[in-house]
Amino acid sequence: MDIWCITSGWDVITAIATAIVALGIGLAFRQLRGDVKARRLQAFNSLLDIWGGEREREARGYVFRDFKFDDLADLRDERRKSELAKVELTLAICNRISFMALHKLIPEKAVQEFVGDPMVRCWDKLQDFIMARRDEFKEDKLRKIYMCQFEEFIKRNRAKIYMTEKEG
Repeated sequence: MDIWCITSGWDVITAIATAIVALGIGLAFRQLRGDVKARRLQAFNSLLDIWGGEREREARGYVFRDFKFDDLADLRDERRKSELAKVELTLAICNRISFMALHKLIPEKAVQEFVGDPMVRCWDKLQDFIMARRDEFKEDKLRKIYMCQFEEFIKRNRAKIYMTEKEG
C-alpha cells in the first residue's frame, strides 16, 4: 500500500499547493513570534521609562531614605507638600507597573527580576500610608481601589521575588 502514490498531474499540483500553504503557515507563525518579542521589548522599554526617570528615581530615593509616616495631616502641611508629591509619584509608578504586569501587558517575571525587590520595599515602607489614605476615603469607591493593583502584585509576587534572589 503506497501512501505517496502520485497518479496524475492534479496530484502533483495538490502536493505543491499543500507544501506552499504549509510554508506560508510556518512563516506566519514565525512572524507572529517576532511580533510578540517586539511587543515585549516595547513593553520592557516602557517599564524602563516609567521606573527610571530622574524625577522618579529622586522620589523613590526620598521614600527609601527619608520618608517616615506619622499621619496624613502632617504631610498636608505646606512645608511637606513636596514630600507628599514624591510619595504619591512613587505609588503611582508602582501601581502602574503592577497593573501592566497583572494584566500581562508586560511579562510579570521581567518585573519581578528587574524591579521586584524595590517594589516590595516601597510597599513595606508605604503600606501604613496607603491604609491611612484608604481609611480617609471611608465610603468612597476609591477606598476599594486605591493602590489595589500594587497590593495585588505584591501579594502574588513577594515570595517569587525573594525566591529568584536566592537562586541568583
